[in-house]
Amino acid sequence: MMKISSIKLKSIAGVTLIEVLVTMFIAGIAMSGMVVAYTDGLSYMRQATEKMALYNEGTSTLSMIERFIRTATYVSTGTTLGMPGHRLNTKVLVKNGNDYVEREAQFYYFPFDGSLRWNNLTGREGAFNEKLLPASNFRYRPGETPYLQVQSIDFTPIDVDRPDNSSTEGYSMIKVDLVLNDSRGDTLTLTSIMSKRNSSNY
Repeated sequence: MMKISSIKLKSIAGVTLIEVLVTMFIAGIAMSGMVVAYTDGLSYMRQATEKMALYNEGTSTLSMIERFIRTATYVSTGTTLGMPGHRLNTKVLVKNGNDYVEREAQFYYFPFDGSLRWNNLTGREGAFNEKLLPASNFRYRPGETPYLQVQSIDFTPIDVDRPDNSSTEGYSMIKVDLVLNDSRGDTLTLTSIMSKRNSSNY
């Protein structure tokens, strides 16, 4: 008698619809996380770039103002000692042929468009109401808030060597507080204390 051996067949199970859906759900979560991380990275990079623009333009402008203060023969904030003002008047000696003449340079806050401006009479031709900050009218998109606006600038005389002189003429120290806004409304405050040389006129 012949013995018939039974052959067992292994069934290969397929992927069920539920497993496919679960896999797609997990992959969707992973992709969403990557998109969020990428978007956050771009936002952080743009924010860091804007802050750097504020810092670079602010510090370069403060350096220019400091050069005028250091070489000035006259400095006036129009306020008494310890009281801030939005305007700084300076006079510097400028070479004119073989001689030197005193010329004015005035720095002031212009609130109508959030800018820092100056009247510069130290060159051959006087320039009035020139914009220092922001250095350009750049915007990321048309109609967007400017990349830089001056929220305020205060010039505070802090020198106590001449307390009888309310305009801080002669030897003086000026504290400058510059507050800048970026297009997101974030602020950056830059503070510098600048010393003026002791003029021989005083």
